[in-house]
Amino acid sequence: MRLTTNSPSKRNKSTYILVLALTVVVGYSAFLTYGPGNGKAATQSQGVNQCNPGFPSPALAPEPGFRYFAYYNISNGAIVSVETRPSCQVTGLPTVPPQLANEVGVVDVTSSTHLTKMMPNGYLNAFYINFRTLQLTIKPGVTFTDPSHGFYNGQQITDSTEIPIPNQ
Repeated sequence: MRLTTNSPSKRNKSTYILVLALTVVVGYSAFLTYGPGNGKAATQSQGVNQCNPGFPSPALAPEPGFRYFAYYNISNGAIVSVETRPSCQVTGLPTVPPQLANEVGVVDVTSSTHLTKMMPNGYLNAFYINFRTLQLTIKPGVTFTDPSHGFYNGQQITDSTEIPIPNQ
């Protein structure tokens, strides 16, 4: 999955810190979930594997047995990242660490019809979280001919394509 970003000249220090902190949090969360000492070793050694669905394919999203969570900037709704977790390991929404609570929110987007367009190629910059509905929403001017070809006002979307988020 590609994480779309703005050009480096337009980024500010707080955006770098936000993305870095979120990356650390998601990585640490994955380590706690899948890493050593999480209790799975004992379960598997007894010949019982209660929750090991494998890895989901972004091209097949949403896959049964997985839930998809969008982390977004609470000031404008921009998608920061998307995390996929096995359904059997999820109860409620993932927590946002206290140091990011005033900057990042999380919403379950598993049932969104837009997930099939966003996930295959990581078109995070073509979507946002609508604050009124708390739903994954496609930005105005964005179209798809298929999940692999997204366009903004007729121009193909790339990692550096800047697409404005409507006022909320």
